[in-house]
Amino acid sequence: MFLDPALWLGAASLVLIMCSGVGAGVIIIPMMVSLLGIDPLEAVATGSIFAVITKVLILAVQRKAISANKEIIFGFLKWALPACLLAAFIAMQARHAFPLQTDTFIKGLLVLATGLALWAMFDARFSNWVNRQSGTLGSAATGSLVGLTGVGGGVFVIPLILSQYSTSIKIAVAASIPIGLVLSAATGLMLSQGGFVSLATLGAMTLGAVVAIPLGILAVRLLPESWIRWLVISLISLALLNSMTALIA
Repeated sequence: MFLDPALWLGAASLVLIMCSGVGAGVIIIPMMVSLLGIDPLEAVATGSIFAVITKVLILAVQRKAISANKEIIFGFLKWALPACLLAAFIAMQARHAFPLQTDTFIKGLLVLATGLALWAMFDARFSNWVNRQSGTLGSAATGSLVGLTGVGGGVFVIPLILSQYSTSIKIAVAASIPIGLVLSAATGLMLSQGGFVSLATLGAMTLGAVVAIPLGILAVRLLPESWIRWLVISLISLALLNSMTALIA
């Protein structure tokens, strides 16, 4: 049981999400495919439900942060949630009709969106341009990406929040957790209707996440804001590398 890689994957993801808001989709879903050997669509469905469970656990210990970010959360979800539901529905239909073309399109979209997210973290001029141009568009595009791939609830939400609101990285991370929860729930519920959720994998990963809660709380308290920012940048960079590898393969 303790050697089950799904258990350790769940524990590691809980700590990553608590510290950075990133990892539920962009790290976990590719790892479920490569490490656990799960079918890609099953990984998207299972990973989305797991993201909901972990973020509920995190919200239970971060209620103050949520109440302070209601404006950011509801402002983002107003456009992201409808786009997410529509994209998930379209993805299910497109994969049945055009599986190869749909997969290639999604992989290319991941490379483009992840590259732009990383650019926004480094370039103040581009970040300011995003702030002026993409309030509604950025939220809707992120919701669509989560609905298509299960990825983006943290890795794209955080840069968009930082560019659209005058806030710190810790507040952006805190706000991204409930946003990602809602978008992951919408994706997971849509795909679970097709029976794509692996209950055994979901159970093992959830157990690992529960056990790792004290470690996650400790990491949040000890890591300075500058370290968290570089952790977010590192995870986005890893997401870009994963996306490019998947597109080339």
